[in-house]
Amino acid sequence: LPVLQLHVIQNAKTEESASDLENADVLLGMGVDTVIKYLQDVSCEGGCQNGGECISVNGVVKCLCASGWTGSRCQEAICPQGCRNNGACVAPGICSCPAGWVGRACHLAVCKLPCQHGGKCIAPNVCRCRLPYSGPQCTKKRKE
Repeated sequence: LPVLQLHVIQNAKTEESASDLENADVLLGMGVDTVIKYLQDVSCEGGCQNGGECISVNGVVKCLCASGWTGSRCQEAICPQGCRNNGACVAPGICSCPAGWVGRACHLAVCKLPCQHGGKCIAPNVCRCRLPYSGPQCTKKRKE
């Protein structure tokens, strides 16, 4: 294809607009199906994962990732909320949490024995107690 045709096809692909494909039809004298065929002939080494699509932008071949994925091959999930306490993002918006942590962002600690008297679980099996209570589960009352 001449350079002008490739440029229009690349623009149609990267902007992903129906009007661009229609413009390609008018400017190039080829149907949308033909434009799409040229767009799909691009090949990314190693392929694109997780629904990613191989595209060519200004002569550079790369993966265009589906929503929720990133990386050179769309291999890394995106967790907008973040994964705290050494949690790992395993799918879009889903963290895998280490033992002792739960929640969408691995932000909630788990205490096997519940904290008593208004105490709060702040780390795995660690309670923050309210005065006058203390101890591992906030069960000891200070003598005044």
